[in-house]
Amino acid sequence: MFIRDQGAGNAVLLLHGAPSPASAYDELVGRLGSGYRTLVPELPGYGRSPKLAEPYSWHRLRDDLVSDLRRLGVESAFVVGSSGGGHHALGLAVRSDFTAHAVLTIGSFAAFDEANRALLRSFVEMLRANPDLDSYDLRDLMKRRMLSDEYVRLNPSKAEAAADWLKLTTADVLANELEQAAAADLRSELWRLAMPVVALVGEYDIACPVSCSEEIARLSPRGTLEVVSKCGHSLLVEAPALVGDRVLSLVATKRRM
Repeated sequence: MFIRDQGAGNAVLLLHGAPSPASAYDELVGRLGSGYRTLVPELPGYGRSPKLAEPYSWHRLRDDLVSDLRRLGVESAFVVGSSGGGHHALGLAVRSDFTAHAVLTIGSFAAFDEANRALLRSFVEMLRANPDLDSYDLRDLMKRRMLSDEYVRLNPSKAEAAADWLKLTTADVLANELEQAAAADLRSELWRLAMPVVALVGEYDIACPVSCSEEIARLSPRGTLEVVSKCGHSLLVEAPALVGDRVLSLVATKRRM
């Protein structure tokens, strides 16, 4: 898969969600500057990365990602992930063939409860029955799940830009991702995470509710939780400066070791 690779120093891996752009991390990459090596993959089916061959599997996606990172000489990194990218961050951190110095998840999950799993499966059925990613109903749903109601009201153009994320991939890729998200469960493995794990989540996140981040923090031995007041799911849109502050604080831990 395509991985934007720039800077030098300790590696920081930034994983986008589904659907969201790798470019959502541009501001953070700028803040990290040349003092860190930032790696920003375009996950399979997005941007310059081809689709993952069927049968689609998040386990295989992470296998491919680790292989691609090794080809770049990267065997360890600070790992940041938003939404589904946060699940991938945790999935990398529990592996024996990759070292995560610390993990920061943004509106993410280790596993969904049954109600949210059923909701995701209904989205999958909808996408496979009607693969029009530019329909009014789906765009409206996207805005409401990605952003807080107040942010949408005050920032209509940015809300429309978030709805445009649906155009970043295809209906089959998105359906596969949501199907994997509905089945994913890392809860039994989080006890093995010896590194710091920070779970950030918006107070009004409905895509990955606060309870999901609470669970990540509770099950990770060095886990901490931060609920960001009055924000929705996409903290990289609603609170980019705060996310940047937390990432910079986290990556500085290695310098203090």
